[in-house]
Amino acid sequence: MSKFILLKSLCLTAVACLLAGCSTLTPQQSVSIKLLPPSNLLQPCDDVPYLKEGASMGDVVNHDIEVLRLYGNCQIKLQALQNWVKSNKT
Repeated sequence: MSKFILLKSLCLTAVACLLAGCSTLTPQQSVSIKLLPPSNLLQPCDDVPYLKEGASMGDVVNHDIEVLRLYGNCQIKLQALQNWVKSNKT
């Protein structure tokens, strides 16, 4: 009878050691892929040109139209970048 108890104890100890070994496995590291936005969205906006001294009213109007165009393009680019970031959140 004592052999049976000894064998049972050895088996239980072996099973306990095996189960304890499973809990000490190192967790697998997750692979992170970083997405980059399109390169055209990362380019800085164009500089706003200065109005030349002695400009006529026609030059002022043309300058204002050019500034509005540049700001509009920059706003479109910024909005596209914001949408890209929102759609690629993890």
